[in-house]
Amino acid sequence: MTLAAFQDAFARMVLSPALCVRARAEGVAAFEGFDLTPLEARRLAAIATQPGMKITCILARANRLSSLVGALPLTCALLKPELSHWLDRYWDEQPMTTLQALPAGESFGRFLQREIEQGQLTVRYAADVLAFELAALDLQRMAHTESASATDAARLRIVEFPFDPSPLLTALAQHEPVPEELGSQRTQVVLDYQQDPPETYVVRPGRG
Repeated sequence: MTLAAFQDAFARMVLSPALCVRARAEGVAAFEGFDLTPLEARRLAAIATQPGMKITCILARANRLSSLVGALPLTCALLKPELSHWLDRYWDEQPMTTLQALPAGESFGRFLQREIEQGQLTVRYAADVLAFELAALDLQRMAHTESASATDAARLRIVEFPFDPSPLLTALAQHEPVPEELGSQRTQVVLDYQQDPPETYVVRPGRG
């Protein structure tokens, strides 16, 4: 057992409603699989029943949620009806994620990409919106880490959509219902970080 193992178990309990509920109902049995001594498991089980634990869980989740929403606002808006489910799955796996929006958003984005690829996350347009926002995060990371000598090409990202995404992205940004139909016109969205402030523009077939 190490201090890191105890901290990991505590963090998972704080961020995972399912684990916290099991700890209250099952006691030390809820921590089977963690590298804990019997005493440490009893301590965590006791912590789970304390009145302040509920507030601790709410605050911890709110802090991390604000980072994710700040990094992936459109994706979070699209997933809103079931966002809590995906957050629970994510935090069960990675409870010690950073509170900084950029790395937190990239980490959550990679998790969602995996769930999409495995057929677990099937929300319509999720893959497209997520690809768009991850491209923006990639450019933001580059802007923070790369030198001013980076080529213009490195400061551009082109995201392909099988439809015109303008109505969808606008609706998500304004927290409005997702359009029922978006047609089938293949469209490119260009993220241009060659200038300050950055620009985003749509290129439709036959237009420059």
